[in-house]
Amino acid sequence: MTERIAFELNGKTRTVEVAPDAPLLYVLRNELELNNPHFGCGLAQCGACTVHVDGAPTRSCSLPVSAAARTKVTTLAGLGTPEHPHPHPHPRPSPSGRAAHRQGERLQPLTRQTRPNRRAWRETPVPERLADRRASREW
Repeated sequence: MTERIAFELNGKTRTVEVAPDAPLLYVLRNELELNNPHFGCGLAQCGACTVHVDGAPTRSCSLPVSAAARTKVTTLAGLGTPEHPHPHPHPRPSPSGRAAHRQGERLQPLTRQTRPNRRAWRETPVPERLADRRASREW
């Protein structure tokens, strides 16, 4: 049994005729043909399907579309435009364009010197009790 359900999506009023227990994610992707949000785990754990419903982050894969009736739904596409970008700054790449990681307060490029030394880790001596266990094969 289908119902007409209306809600505001990214600033525009949309009306769909779907089953009221259908997940909002399926309505957004299949009925309204949006490319986002994405399907992730389907269990509302990964966050790939997150939308804002009346300003609150909500997992759309577990929310029935009937619960979104007469609400304001915002997807990633509705967060900003090139003329009016979203107010949160996006992380910027390092000036050199290479991957960087934070060390203290300075950003340093990821180089051979800053990577963990695998050889030193492998050559670390094993404690004697562990060595004895290995020799006797008790574990």
